[in-house]
Amino acid sequence: MLLSPAFLSLSGSAVRLWLLLRTRFNGGNNGRLTLSLEEAAKILKMGKATVFDAFAELERKGFVVCTKRGQWYGRRASEWAVTDLGVDGEIPTRKWRQWPSPPMSPTGSITDRKKHIAVL
Repeated sequence: MLLSPAFLSLSGSAVRLWLLLRTRFNGGNNGRLTLSLEEAAKILKMGKATVFDAFAELERKGFVVCTKRGQWYGRRASEWAVTDLGVDGEIPTRKWRQWPSPPMSPTGSITDRKKHIAVL
């Protein structure tokens, strides 16, 4: 994973955030890893906007999946799953291996994806 194109393309803030989130795993809680923007910003000494962008980057590149969106009212942090580990006994998805995904045509046909892959 560490030598994958997706990981090597991560910003420093995204790597730091992924490592912090990964430390929340206790052996059986993947999919329920909680870390608020405020807490991450305080621990990592970053702005909340930087943390927000880092979460978005990790999600976009396939390292994390949000399993439950947090709520400002009620002050609940989002819950996350890291894709290098399985959730509830399932096999890990390792979505980062699919990054970068070939661009889809406006119609999004499989044929267009195959043409793009052939060009690569």
